[in-house]
Amino acid sequence: MKITHKLLFSSWLLLGVTVAPSEVLAGPFVPQGPFVQPAPGPHIPGPKNVPGKEYSDRLDKDTQGPPVSDPEQNIYWDGNGGRQDTFDYSVSRASDTVTAREVDALANHQDALFWDVIANRAALLFSTGSTVVPANPLFVGNIAYNQLGIHEKSVLFESIGGGTGFWATPPQIDQDGVNDLDGLEVWSSVSPTSSQYPSPADPTPDDADMYSLLGDPVINGIRTSVWYYNPITEISNSYITAGQIATAISPFIPPTYTGDIANILDLDGLMVFDQGSVGQWDQGDAILFSLMPIDLVGQDPNNPSILTGVITPNVNGGDIDGGEIWSWRFGQAAQFLFHGGNLWDTAFNVRHATGAVNENIDALEAVAVPVPEPSTFLSLLTLGTLGAASTLKRKLKSSKTSEKETTKVG
Repeated sequence: MKITHKLLFSSWLLLGVTVAPSEVLAGPFVPQGPFVQPAPGPHIPGPKNVPGKEYSDRLDKDTQGPPVSDPEQNIYWDGNGGRQDTFDYSVSRASDTVTAREVDALANHQDALFWDVIANRAALLFSTGSTVVPANPLFVGNIAYNQLGIHEKSVLFESIGGGTGFWATPPQIDQDGVNDLDGLEVWSSVSPTSSQYPSPADPTPDDADMYSLLGDPVINGIRTSVWYYNPITEISNSYITAGQIATAISPFIPPTYTGDIANILDLDGLMVFDQGSVGQWDQGDAILFSLMPIDLVGQDPNNPSILTGVITPNVNGGDIDGGEIWSWRFGQAAQFLFHGGNLWDTAFNVRHATGAVNENIDALEAVAVPVPEPSTFLSLLTLGTLGAASTLKRKLKSSKTSEKETTKVG
């Protein structure tokens, strides 16, 4: 197949054109490549060219065929439909009386391109997802309670110039399909880094050692929003509590709300940079994060003068609508991410910008290379091309304007 055909085929996928699964599925995990190294720049490498891709589905599953219930199981994917099991955080939290929960965010303790995406030198990867929190957060049979559309099952991108589109669609992520991609980690090593995680018994280069649980549940008396998982000891420890997150976003909470925001927030998307003691939130550390939508309304039945809040199932969100992305450094207040010419605050309309059904940001990551590789087809889309769903929502510009935009990089 000529390179021009490859580029055309990839563009069809990224513009939302349906492709028969048989055309892209690979079966069991097979490394793709050629792999590129993460570096700040305007070009977006495709999923086959980015090593170390892990994802969490909602509800958690394994990679048997067909997949079966496997709470807290993450999946390693090759970018061509092939996948295999990676970290499973089950029974890693001491004294946790619930032996298996639902994972809803993934990261590495030093995410590649973390500072570059904040500085708008790398493309932002994200997913949108369901705002429904099931009564039982564990996988039950083959329930698919999110049937909202392709965006909730895919990974989207925003280039440094503000263009949006599909980075990876379900056939590229998992040959058995994706229900609701709610956690994403990329850029682990092509081969294991023994100096960091010497585990000869585990040859896969998985590295999602930071994660969040659906609902940020109270465990051992503490409501934890981010956990650190040590892949050597297979033990998870609390990294950031919900109380700390609540304090960080307190400037954005309406003063009329008198409840404890920490009791209702649910961290939903995550990137981490931990440069001090690994697994300890301290000086120099920082995270990017999103939250499940929250309506700060209602009254405490035991004290009507106290307003309470609830996680809202509304696709439009609430006082916190789920489309916010916060950047937070240790010892400082959180602030909204400014990326691609957009301030990712409550006023920013994620649905309009991407064509997604939900406003809720569900997973976060970053990709970039300084120069395009021969097979790095997504560099084409840093020229300002929009995803098909977003394009339908916007008026067509004049041909002169379009020609100018397609000549710009980023």
